[in-house]
Amino acid sequence: MSEGPTRRLLVVGATGNIGTELVREALKASSPFTHVRALARDTSKISHLGSSEGSSNRLELVDCNAYDVDGLDAACKDVDSIVCAYRGVPNLALDAQLLLMRVAERRGVKQMILASWNYDVTKIKLGDHEPYDAYVSILAQTEFIPNLKVLFVVSGVFFDVLWWFGIWKAEKGHFETFGTGDEVWKLTSREDAARFSIEALRDRNRSGIVHIASEQLSLNDISKLVAEVREGSADKAKPVKSLGSADDCHVEFVRTREELGKPRYLEYAWLGYVYYTITGKWDFEATDNAPLLEGAASPWQLSKLKDYIIENPDAIDHPPEKVQ
Repeated sequence: MSEGPTRRLLVVGATGNIGTELVREALKASSPFTHVRALARDTSKISHLGSSEGSSNRLELVDCNAYDVDGLDAACKDVDSIVCAYRGVPNLALDAQLLLMRVAERRGVKQMILASWNYDVTKIKLGDHEPYDAYVSILAQTEFIPNLKVLFVVSGVFFDVLWWFGIWKAEKGHFETFGTGDEVWKLTSREDAARFSIEALRDRNRSGIVHIASEQLSLNDISKLVAEVREGSADKAKPVKSLGSADDCHVEFVRTREELGKPRYLEYAWLGYVYYTITGKWDFEATDNAPLLEGAASPWQLSKLKDYIIENPDAIDHPPEKVQ
């Protein structure tokens, strides 16, 4: 554990995929935090994280609903930093997160990482891409809270979310999507996202956008990784089957949005992700990788997508269902 004054971190949404990783990283001896308070509806799911050596007296579990103002108020007491790990759905990423931010302001919390870990939301506007509308809106609200230092972590696409888009056709063994397949995607493991997030909070005065990524790969590069893992040779990779140009993608994006309506945005959101990625409209450089790694009390090796493919074969062929 780092020497120095007591630092208390509140992780909200602590039992989700990224939330669990955040709690795990915050409890490490190299973490800047001396106490970690984890909040979720049912924290029994992560109670095992406090059983590791040196963590039992540092982890506090709080069961609380996202809309329980009294519960949130109590959870924010004596906390200097918050990481919000709410899922990216409007009622949590916008409604509940705004409520949390108001409570944090009232309690005098000094620093907060918003639910984020995606492409550069500052490069698009409200209405461009439904899954990001909540983030565009919440970032605008932070300007009205001058005493809360707010961070937003830009990290591209999570390793596992790439397959959720549905552009990988397992039965055919190739990607089917718009573009050439050579456009570069920024990708990050949930573990690296958590590590970088905790490191970003080491500086108590830090605020603003944090740009990080584990790897930068094209879909054709990723196809070669899959072939190398599954067939023993990258030469057996099947190239991306193109469904058309970036302009074709945008036309289909607009058409499907009009046909289905925004309440069914998850059915066409993949078109937005592909369009903004292959055009580079929300691209970024991972400029915070090096300084955060160099400043870490315990530096680490960045994750590799190839290792994820090896360790999660079922997740690639059978990604999670799109739940509205």
